[in-house]
Amino acid sequence: MITTPEGTFAGQQMVATLRAFHAPLRNDVAALRQALDELSQAVVDVEHADVLIQGLTTADLAWQLRSGCQWYCSALEGHHGIEDTRMLPVMEREFPQLRPHIKKLRRQHEDVLDLLQAVVRASRSMSVDRPETILTVRDLVTELADALQEHLDLEEDTLFPYFLQMDRDWHHG
Repeated sequence: MITTPEGTFAGQQMVATLRAFHAPLRNDVAALRQALDELSQAVVDVEHADVLIQGLTTADLAWQLRSGCQWYCSALEGHHGIEDTRMLPVMEREFPQLRPHIKKLRRQHEDVLDLLQAVVRASRSMSVDRPETILTVRDLVTELADALQEHLDLEEDTLFPYFLQMDRDWHHG
């Protein structure tokens, strides 16, 4: 095994790969949060809506956000499913001292899943005709963004140092 001060080659690759997955998750939830903030202002301030949507109708934007929320939730659920069934068992087997941290990461996955399901349910009924539905989705996405940020930070802080010690990718078991 070749180890540099930055870790093994396999470990560096795993860190880079997970960062590449986490970056869009962070960016997309921030974009959804901002768009829902703006949409919630637009349904109250119609002039703001014209600037916000630049040629679209508010209904079109609500539809796009509803679809975006549902797609994002599905992608994040799939990502966590892979971690739960493939990555975390390997890490737990290779580094038994990680068990308490992995238990917490799994619990956070469950909490995030509960929020994802709440966002999907709420987004299905989101309508500019009922501003409270937009506010509900906005608040849930804000809660999801906060929980996700906390989770991704913990996952990276906890697992990355161990990835950097590994001589082969967790995908290989």
